[in-house]
Amino acid sequence: SSGINAEYGEEHDLLTRAREEQVTASNVIALIELSRRYGQDYRIDGETITEIMEHHYKSLEGDWLALRCCAAFLDKTVDSLAPAVSVVIVSGRSLSFGVYGQPEILVEGPMHPTLLHEILHDKVGKQSLLHASLQQEFLICIAELLVDHPQLFEGILIIRVGSMIQVLQSVMGPDEVPIETLPPHLLNKKIRHFLATSSDSKDRSWRDHRLINGTLGRVPDDFPSRVWLILSHQNIRFSCEDSHLVSSDILNTKVSEPFFAMKIERFLNSFSPNYRHFVIELFHVLSATLVRNPEVNLVQDFPVTEFIVKSEVEINESLEAVSKKFIDCLIKFEFVRLTNLEKCIVS
Repeated sequence: SSGINAEYGEEHDLLTRAREEQVTASNVIALIELSRRYGQDYRIDGETITEIMEHHYKSLEGDWLALRCCAAFLDKTVDSLAPAVSVVIVSGRSLSFGVYGQPEILVEGPMHPTLLHEILHDKVGKQSLLHASLQQEFLICIAELLVDHPQLFEGILIIRVGSMIQVLQSVMGPDEVPIETLPPHLLNKKIRHFLATSSDSKDRSWRDHRLINGTLGRVPDDFPSRVWLILSHQNIRFSCEDSHLVSSDILNTKVSEPFFAMKIERFLNSFSPNYRHFVIELFHVLSATLVRNPEVNLVQDFPVTEFIVKSEVEINESLEAVSKKFIDCLIKFEFVRLTNLEKCIVS
């Protein structure tokens, strides 16, 4: 009985919010919840929820969270999405949709608008209704920035829209307005500023630097050549669970080829954002070590996650401190054949 009364009380509250004269995000979210429970044809004062949402969508002004929720609920898709995807692909990058931490949908070629609509509303919308709308806006902004400011995306091979939203939200200050409530012109400004400052570690803690660039999937410009140097130095196999990076990956290819960069990217994808950046720093140390000590050989089977755990690096430590721990771990746990390594600290 108490459960039924509680459910009735909750439904009454939802109906009260849905009937509010002034349309706000609270009102729209209540309608979405009622639709989830009873279907889009559920009637409130003679109108279906879909009809009410259509009225709201046409009349809403200023409440951008409410408008985005309405647009997502009504399966609205902007016309310029397919050209925006093409801009990303032509830049030599891939694209992914999906809420951070949930299965992503990878796009590696131009797409028909109908298929894009299905991805955003049938897949992303199932993960988060708001993201079905928000990820469209991010994509349009990303395409414009790729044309006007391509340097903002240096080192990013796969543009993960959901990850970009997640990391942008994570760096917002407690007094800042949530990005989902910003008008489009301010949202675009926020995205551009974030990308312009994301690769700079000077004004951020090492923790934030690693998490931001690990989540964005950014790598240094010289990273493929460093990986190539290590793989060509000897026969070696780097592993992380079911993912591998092996010396045979460089056969019949060149360091500058997109195939090789994508092979590295897929391997890095096996790691969480903070571990991903540690892997980049590890390969930096390994390549520098082999350049300065060409007589050194690494173990043939190199379990990367196990090595990082054993090195006891911490996410807030400086690059110099992390590099020293990596060198010490190489020697202590015999990941190298020789132990007379010259200390190779990365500044």
